Amino acid sequence: MTILLMLNNSCNLSCAYCFLSSSTFKVEPRKIDIEKVKKAVLEAIRLHYGEGYRGEREVVLHGGEPFLTPRKVLIEILDFLEEHNIRVGAQSNCLLFSLDPSLIDLAKRYRISVGCSVDGYPEQNILRGFYIHDKPLDEKLNLRISEKIFDAVKRLKREGVLGGIITVLHKKNAYGVENLEKLSRFITEMEVGFRLNPMYSTVEWAKKYELSNDELFEAYKYIFHRTAPLSGTISPYRDIINKLLGREDNVVCWLRGCDFYRSHVITVLWDGRLSTCDRTFGQEIYQIGFYSGRNIRFRALQSIYRDPLGHVHMYMCPAESPNGDWRYPSRFLEAFKKLISYLAMYIRTIFPEIHLIDEVEPMKYIEYVEKGCRWDPWRGEFICQ
Repeated sequence: MTILLMLNNSCNLSCAYCFLSSSTFKVEPRKIDIEKVKKAVLEAIRLHYGEGYRGEREVVLHGGEPFLTPRKVLIEILDFLEEHNIRVGAQSNCLLFSLDPSLIDLAKRYRISVGCSVDGYPEQNILRGFYIHDKPLDEKLNLRISEKIFDAVKRLKREGVLGGIITVLHKKNAYGVENLEKLSRFITEMEVGFRLNPMYSTVEWAKKYELSNDELFEAYKYIFHRTAPLSGTISPYRDIINKLLGREDNVVCWLRGCDFYRSHVITVLWDGRLSTCDRTFGQEIYQIGFYSGRNIRFRALQSIYRDPLGHVHMYMCPAESPNGDWRYPSRFLEAFKKLISYLAMYIRTIFPEIHLIDEVEPMKYIEYVEKGCRWDPWRGEFICQ
């Protein structure tokens, strides 16, 4: 489970595929109730880690753009987290690190692991930038913005605070061999963990940049072969491989099953409320109803589709369902089913005697996992304590 701290939902950019769409652009910063936020963070820690936990704990600053939070407020929150020995991550578009270099000093002072959202070299990153409602992007303006972001990413890397990169795959960076080769080189050069997410847009003019399921699979396959030695640090490859091996605790949330009211993410809001995953917000913030251990959405969809790989992909993220209707599988399911089968074949080529979870009947697998059992890929059986 992940704990997000969303101190505001405003942003200095308005990217073509942001899942909060243009609703966050130029939004006035929220009034932050610091004391309620502090109490909510401790409650989220308790819910996630349990009473009396003494190990490492982490909260991720999120947004909007988290570094738009007033500096005085941000420092008070960071001091509070440090006092309680809570490690801090952040997910940012990283433009502000170019405009205000003192933010890098702040990140170093509080040992913040900064994740940057960037789609490759500047010319591949131009869907991140500005658009207003239904107006298409200004490529020249967004290229200048992307150049500043790229400079900030390189400096964060030099200063040792770049924690990882989230890249969205689309026709500007993952369509055609030239683009894919360039993106693969970018991934290799950065030497940090990556998350490669598929693009979908809520605005009509940007849909032409989305990849089809066939194009998305080919992009994932190409990047995998060009970056294979790094696959243990790149999602979704790392997560799918771990899932196939039965390592449920080491996979991304959307491979574990969730719905709008029961997610693997706790979001602490600016007013001290606790909510679910930020990807489910849309026009409404859903109040918390944390994951109870039973995969309700999986059961409903599996009863309809009876997919032999259903327990592997779990029908993916409900926020990616057509029209945001979690009763349907993700719009990217066909691409990921191909990728799962491809990676399973890859693993078996290296380890012919291994037993992956795609050998297990889906409902049987889920029932054993819900009982706390784990799959042993070398013995081909469940281990239950």
